Amino acid sequence: MVDIDELEKLAREATPGPWEVDAGGYVCTKLLLPTPNDGYIKHEITGCYINGRNSRKNHKFIAAANPHVILELIKLIKEKNEKTLR
Repeated sequence: MVDIDELEKLAREATPGPWEVDAGGYVCTKLLLPTPNDGYIKHEITGCYINGRNSRKNHKFIAAANPHVILELIKLIKEKNEKTLR
Protein backbone atom coordinates (compact mmCIF):
# COMPACT_ATOMS: atom_id res chain seq x y z
CA MET A 1 0.00 0.00 0.00
CA VAL A 2 1.24 3.47 -0.84
CA ASP A 3 1.15 6.03 1.96
CA ILE A 4 -0.10 9.02 -0.06
CA ASP A 5 0.27 11.44 2.84
CA GLU A 6 3.91 10.45 3.41
CA LEU A 7 4.65 10.62 -0.31
CA GLU A 8 3.08 14.07 -0.49
CA LYS A 9 5.13 15.24 2.52
CA LEU A 10 8.36 13.96 0.93
CA ALA A 11 7.53 15.60 -2.40
CA ARG A 12 6.88 18.95 -0.72
CA GLU A 13 10.20 18.76 1.14
CA ALA A 14 12.26 17.79 -1.91
CA THR A 15 13.98 20.13 -4.35
CA PRO A 16 11.31 21.41 -6.75
CA GLY A 17 11.32 20.25 -10.37
CA PRO A 18 11.55 20.03 -13.20
CA TRP A 19 14.45 17.63 -12.95
CA GLU A 20 16.70 16.49 -15.76
CA VAL A 21 19.73 14.32 -16.40
CA ASP A 22 22.90 16.26 -17.13
CA ALA A 23 25.70 15.20 -19.48
CA GLY A 24 27.57 13.59 -16.59
CA GLY A 25 24.66 11.31 -15.74
CA TYR A 26 23.51 13.12 -12.63
CA VAL A 27 19.90 13.98 -11.88
CA CYS A 28 19.73 17.74 -11.39
CA THR A 29 17.40 20.69 -11.48
CA LYS A 30 17.78 24.21 -12.76
CA LEU A 31 17.02 26.80 -10.12
CA LEU A 32 17.40 30.54 -10.01
CA LEU A 33 19.92 30.74 -7.21
CA PRO A 34 21.65 33.78 -5.79
CA THR A 35 25.22 33.78 -7.01
CA PRO A 36 28.00 36.19 -6.13
CA ASN A 37 28.52 37.18 -9.77
CA ASP A 38 25.43 37.20 -11.93
CA GLY A 39 22.45 35.42 -10.35
CA TYR A 40 21.99 33.24 -13.43
CA ILE A 41 20.34 29.87 -13.52
CA LYS A 42 22.67 27.03 -12.61
CA HIS A 43 22.38 23.31 -11.97
CA GLU A 44 21.90 22.01 -8.49
CA ILE A 45 23.08 18.42 -8.45
CA THR A 46 20.86 16.19 -6.33
CA GLY A 47 23.71 13.76 -5.70
CA CYS A 48 21.79 10.91 -7.31
CA TYR A 49 24.09 8.90 -9.56
CA ILE A 50 23.10 5.48 -10.84
CA ASN A 51 25.46 3.14 -12.60
CA GLY A 52 24.56 0.01 -14.51
CA ARG A 53 23.06 -1.48 -17.63
CA ASN A 54 19.84 0.58 -17.49
CA SER A 55 21.31 3.64 -15.82
CA ARG A 56 20.28 6.14 -18.55
CA LYS A 57 16.69 4.87 -18.51
CA ASN A 58 16.67 4.95 -14.70
CA HIS A 59 18.01 8.51 -14.71
CA LYS A 60 15.25 9.61 -17.07
CA PHE A 61 12.58 7.94 -14.93
CA ILE A 62 13.84 9.53 -11.70
CA ALA A 63 14.00 12.94 -13.38
CA ALA A 64 10.46 12.50 -14.74
CA ALA A 65 9.11 11.50 -11.31
CA ASN A 66 10.06 14.83 -9.78
CA PRO A 67 8.16 16.41 -6.84
CA HIS A 68 5.93 18.52 -9.08
CA VAL A 69 4.77 15.45 -11.01
CA ILE A 70 4.20 13.45 -7.82
CA LEU A 71 2.14 16.27 -6.31
CA GLU A 72 0.04 16.51 -9.48
CA LEU A 73 -0.59 12.75 -9.43
CA ILE A 74 -1.60 12.90 -5.76
CA LYS A 75 -3.98 15.76 -6.57
CA LEU A 76 -5.59 13.69 -9.33
CA ILE A 77 -5.96 10.68 -7.02
CA LYS A 78 -7.55 12.78 -4.30
CA GLU A 79 -9.95 14.43 -6.76
CA LYS A 80 -10.96 11.03 -8.15
CA ASN A 81 -11.46 9.64 -4.64
CA GLU A 82 -13.66 12.62 -3.72
CA LYS A 83 -15.82 12.10 -6.83
CA THR A 84 -16.14 8.39 -6.04
CA LEU A 85 -17.31 9.14 -2.50
CA ARG A 86 -20.08 11.46 -3.72
